Amino acid sequence: MYKHNAVVRGFLPILSYSLSSFFLLGYIFYMEAAKFPTWISVILIGVPFIGRMVTPFVYSRLTFAIGVERSMILSLINMSLISVIDTFILNYSFLVATRFILGVLFGISTSASIELASLTEDKKIVGLTMAGWAFGWIISVILFESFGSYMFIPGLVTLSLLLLRTERYSVSKVGKISFSWKAFSVFFLGFVPAYVMQLVPSMLGSGAFLETIVGYSLSIFAYLFLPMVKRLTLAITVVALIIVSTAVLGFSTLNLALLSIFTMFGLGLNSLLPIISRMINVEPWKIGPSMNLASFGGLLFPEIISITGDEKLSSTVVVLVTTIAFLLLVFKLQRTSIKTANRTLVSVR
Repeated sequence: MYKHNAVVRGFLPILSYSLSSFFLLGYIFYMEAAKFPTWISVILIGVPFIGRMVTPFVYSRLTFAIGVERSMILSLINMSLISVIDTFILNYSFLVATRFILGVLFGISTSASIELASLTEDKKIVGLTMAGWAFGWIISVILFESFGSYMFIPGLVTLSLLLLRTERYSVSKVGKISFSWKAFSVFFLGFVPAYVMQLVPSMLGSGAFLETIVGYSLSIFAYLFLPMVKRLTLAITVVALIIVSTAVLGFSTLNLALLSIFTMFGLGLNSLLPIISRMINVEPWKIGPSMNLASFGGLLFPEIISITGDEKLSSTVVVLVTTIAFLLLVFKLQRTSIKTANRTLVSVR
């Protein structure tokens, strides 16, 4: 089993999710340096989310054909090449097409990362893998400050992964769609605090940079330690309460400390979502693709909030409603899984 190689292979899903997030998020900084028109910036930020939704339809076939690790590595390498090419070609139609492809590759690489992290059965690896989103953001800031519009050129170091000897590992079933409604629902609702964070910079103005650095840095500790809590249900409940309370108080006062805590636990909640999916008996190879299909909420929720005209109030209401729905969903799915397991045990006896 893959878990027997956790010490040797555990770094791969963490590295993969971090680099994938850098190639996806870093383009936001690049567009700022290149001074793209607002309309094309919105399209180029949004189109990878659409590409991610293709993941459930291609993931099982690809990983069955060449293996999970090799699918992950080849996706990363192609993402690095596309990012460098996009640095020098400013044809908008071309950029829309390549950003869509990058979204598909992001979905494959992160799905493979989640599958491999889940199979190690090491909660620290699962947490740090999901922390790749925060690592990717931090890498983007550092490379943008260091290289400006050429920030993606150092990403070509990813080509060195071709030298890595991969394991021919796959549990995916060819011909099957890699999808679970249970995992989709968990990620769709659990990701909402992270989606709402996209609107925080516009609310804070000059204070956005400090809140981003503090909040994302603190979230790494949440990503690492929250999965280690033994009483998972209690951890989910406490985190949800912190998210709701800091959202209500933070958005009403725009207090940097409160919004940093909201960012910390809103992102930290993500580390629990793959663990919850396994708890409710979702197969590892379905978790990542379901997560990526749920990513369309990253376009949906900010857009809903923006059109209301009152971002602070709408953000609070959305976080409150979806977090309560998330808690109720998790408790229901957990009870259903326990009942199913008990019935199976009885029938075996």
